[in-house]
This record gives sequence, structure tokens and C-alpha cells, in this order.
Amino acid sequence: AYRVPLIKDAIRMGHVKLMTATVPLFTYLRRQRGVRIGMYTNSDRLTGSTICEELFGKELFDELIRETPDKPRRLYGSDVPRSKRKPHSYGWGVLARNMGLKPEDCAIMEDRLNVIEQALNDFPFRFAILVMAPENHRHNAEYEEKLKATFAR
Repeated sequence: AYRVPLIKDAIRMGHVKLMTATVPLFTYLRRQRGVRIGMYTNSDRLTGSTICEELFGKELFDELIRETPDKPRRLYGSDVPRSKRKPHSYGWGVLARNMGLKPEDCAIMEDRLNVIEQALNDFPFRFAILVMAPENHRHNAEYEEKLKATFAR
């Protein structure tokens, strides 16, 4: 709980931000295309929901990820058994099942290549999108080869 005020301050000061196209993309997918959107994070429920509500705004976050008790579409690290939190990809599979979908009918967006690799090894997701803020792009030849190998499947 001590992290929540720090997270809010970091977001409000601009130290943590979404990539520019994230909100318009999710809004378009949800409103215009009827795409069901779910969210999985290894963060606990309080931290994860605080981050998302601060970044998206609570109303938009609630609209984008419509959730009912019988159709949970938000999955937090505290919802996953501790032994299953790593690899991170376990939660993606649980979320797909919670939403009544097969992984092969889903796409995932993730900011860490190793998580995408693990998810694609564990589940037949239709595709994965690696999203990283430009300042986080520190590529070298080895990383470029890893990217090519991961997305060549």
C-alpha cells in the first residue's frame, strides 16, 4: 500500500506514461470493433488497479475492461497462486479462459520480450505485440536476433 502514493506521484509528474497511441488504440478496438479487452499484471490488485486507473482514467479503464463477477477480465498477481506467478505467461492463459476464449483467438501486448517468448512457448496465442517506450529501446545485435527469432514463428 505504501507504493500507491509514490506511483500516483510518478504518473502525475510524467515519469510513468503510456505510449501515445495506447488509449486511442484501445478505445477504437473496444468502441468501434467490439474487441474484448482483458488485463493481466503481476502487480497486486491495489497497485495494478491504481496504475491502470491513473494512466487511463478510472471511467475509461472501467469502460475498456468491462468486468462482471461471472466474467472477470482483470487478473492481478494476487489472484494467481504464488508458485504460478513466474513464468508470467501463466496469467495470460488464465485470463483467456476467464474471458471464455482460447489462447489461439487472443493477442497479447507486453513490454518485455522474455514474457512474450514464454507466452508464445506456453500458449498458441494468435499474435503478440511488443510495446516499449522509445527510451527503453537499447538494442544490440544479440537483442535484434532474439526479436527476429521470437516473431518469426
